[in-house]
Amino acid sequence: MTDETRAFRTRLEELTHEAKENGNRISVQQVREKLKDTGIDETKLQMVCSYLDMMSVEVYDEDMPEAASGAGDEHVRSLEHYLDELAALPQMDEVEELTLFHMAAEGHEEARARLTERYLQTVCDLAGEIEARETGKDPENRLPAGAERLNLEGEFTAEDLVQEGNVGLLMALENLQHQESLAAYRAVLLNEVTSYLEGVVEAQKAERKSDQRILNRMNQLADASHDLEQELDRKPSLEELSAYLDLPAEEIQDLLRVGGEKLKADDL
Repeated sequence: MTDETRAFRTRLEELTHEAKENGNRISVQQVREKLKDTGIDETKLQMVCSYLDMMSVEVYDEDMPEAASGAGDEHVRSLEHYLDELAALPQMDEVEELTLFHMAAEGHEEARARLTERYLQTVCDLAGEIEARETGKDPENRLPAGAERLNLEGEFTAEDLVQEGNVGLLMALENLQHQESLAAYRAVLLNEVTSYLEGVVEAQKAERKSDQRILNRMNQLADASHDLEQELDRKPSLEELSAYLDLPAEEIQDLLRVGGEKLKADDL
C-alpha cells in the first residue's frame, strides 16, 4: 500500500467517523477539506460522495438551504440492512457494464459511480471470504498447516472489511486503465480490490504481532524486575535490568515508558 493510498484511506475513515457522530451527515465542504492533502480533484470528490451515499451518509452543501426536519436524526445501520439494500439494486447487463468500464477508464465520474454501485455486492462477497478464511469459520476454506489466523473478534469486524473493500473499489476505479474485454476489466478490478483487502489484513496482522512482541517484552521485564528486587532487596537499576535480560538499556527505557513505570532516580 503506497503512502498516498494509505493517506486517502485514513481520511476516508475519518470522514465516515465524523459523519456517524453527526447523525450520518457531512458536508461537501468538509469532504473537500479533509481530502485536500490527498490531491483530490472534482472526479475523486464525486466518487467519495457517491461512496458515502452508498454507506447511507447524507452529503449536503452548506451553501444550500437545509431541510426542515429530520436531518439530524441518528441513522442506525447494520451489515444485514446494507446487504438487503444492495440486493434491491437494479441489475446491469454486460453491454452497459462494458460501456461504463470504457467510460470510467476515460475518467467519466458518473460511470465510476455506477460501477461502484454495481460492485458493492462483490466487495461484500470478497470481504466475507477473507473473514471466513482468516477466522477459520469456513471449513471448506482452510489455511495451510501452521499458517497464522487473524482473530477478527472485537478488532476487525465484517463491517470493517466491507468498508475497507469499498475504499479499495474506489481506488481501483480511479486508477482504471483501458482493457480489451469485459472479462479483462472484471479481472483487473477484482484483483485490485482483493489485493487491497489482503494488504489491509496483512497490515493488521503485522500491527498485532508487533503489539504482542511489545507485550511479551513488558511481561518479561516485569518478571525480571520482580526477581531482581527480591534478590537484591531493593529496586534494580537500569544497568542491572539490562545485564539480567541481555537487552540494550535504551530498549528497556522504551518499555518502561510504554508500561507507565519509572525507575527511581537514585537507582539509576
